[in-house]
Amino acid sequence: MVALPFESATTPLRTEQVAKSTATSYLELKGEHAATVLSANASVFVFTIDRGGAHPPMIVWLTPHHGSRRVTAIAERGRAGFAISSAEIVRPIPLGLAKNGDEVFMELRPRVSLMPGEYAIIGNDLTRVATFRVVSAAD
Repeated sequence: MVALPFESATTPLRTEQVAKSTATSYLELKGEHAATVLSANASVFVFTIDRGGAHPPMIVWLTPHHGSRRVTAIAERGRAGFAISSAEIVRPIPLGLAKNGDEVFMELRPRVSLMPGEYAIIGNDLTRVATFRVVSAAD
């Protein structure tokens, strides 16, 4: 097991406010690459909070952008927070392993092997985004 480092993501969206209209923007992580390299079929274990209104952590595909990495984020009219573009979410097989009150320890296993690239595990807290990358066998 390897602990994934946390990074902070930034966004021009005002995620703490209720959106007056639906807007598409981005979440951005500084730097071209995550520090940790994982295998294409690695399982990821996370602690998360199981509360109404909070989306579970998601594995997302990051796109390079001028020395940083981005994922498309959407502010939905009438809601606070953000959503991630469904095209950039890696659909995992979630498996709850243990629960203690609101806290859940779970495994996120990708349904298929991950392609080489940059990934993040994003929940509600943009100051705690876990990042990793998958490299091809030739790298």
